[in-house]
Amino acid sequence: MSKISPKAINCPFCNESQVANIYDSVNVTIDPSLKQKVLNGTLNDKNCDSCGKAINIISGLLYHDMTQKLMISLNTSDEPGITFDNKNPFLKMEGYIVREVKEYYDLIEKITIFDNGLNDEVLAALAEGFSSSLNEIVKDAKLYVFFDRIEKSLFKKKIVFKCFTHPSQMMELKQPISKLDKAQQSLLFNMDVLRN
Repeated sequence: MSKISPKAINCPFCNESQVANIYDSVNVTIDPSLKQKVLNGTLNDKNCDSCGKAINIISGLLYHDMTQKLMISLNTSDEPGITFDNKNPFLKMEGYIVREVKEYYDLIEKITIFDNGLNDEVLAALAEGFSSSLNEIVKDAKLYVFFDRIEKSLFKKKIVFKCFTHPSQMMELKQPISKLDKAQQSLLFNMDVLRN
């Protein structure tokens, strides 16, 4: 079940104090319409009571997909949020994959990865390799690399990553799956190994 709590916020445009109903947890199996709002970043959108402008509120939450047996905790502050441990006997027994992320785009990336039936640990290692190599070349800015999609052509499949220093400056990086080492190839489409 999804959980909503009232929270005091200030409008970023007019600074008016008001109360917004913010999702603390989202169960996309029970409330499937919420998944697209999470992916679009519009889950906690609200119009200001005073000036009427749209406010996009990013807040920590627990994303729960019972069908995929997936829990992702978005913890946007340095304070401990809703966290789970893969060693939790119930979650382990039920075969859940549990992750904690700090940024909203990381939450979207994890959902996208698991929706594609992919192993996030393999993709994280590949993204880290790209990021390290690119950051050696581009010294003035921090580059972010994240999974975007699997591209299928007639003869090859490629992993497509997005790379940016600023969201307005996106680039694509493509890694042919055939160029991965044998261990990465065998684990890439294996989510079950993450459940043990």
